Amino acid sequence: MLLDAFVLARDIREVDMRASPYNVSAFTGSDGNKLVPVAIETPAGKRECTTLQRGFAERGDSHRQSHSHPLRVAQAIGVGQAHPLRFWLAERR
Repeated sequence: MLLDAFVLARDIREVDMRASPYNVSAFTGSDGNKLVPVAIETPAGKRECTTLQRGFAERGDSHRQSHSHPLRVAQAIGVGQAHPLRFWLAERR
């Protein structure tokens, strides 16, 4: 679950770098190939960025939907909350 979020964040950052005004051709992407700049100032570049951003939004929605149930279950059983036994044990030390 956490890895999925990092992979999505990495992919978003990669596109952000490609759409920047800086020369990123010396950097490699997650696929091992050199980054290819996105010419955001052109209509074709804007369309490419828009398409990529929509894909990221869809992936994010998919992650939220698939991960929300396990998170709700964990929350319902108290995962991440302080267990009362912990305080009892701490008093005994």
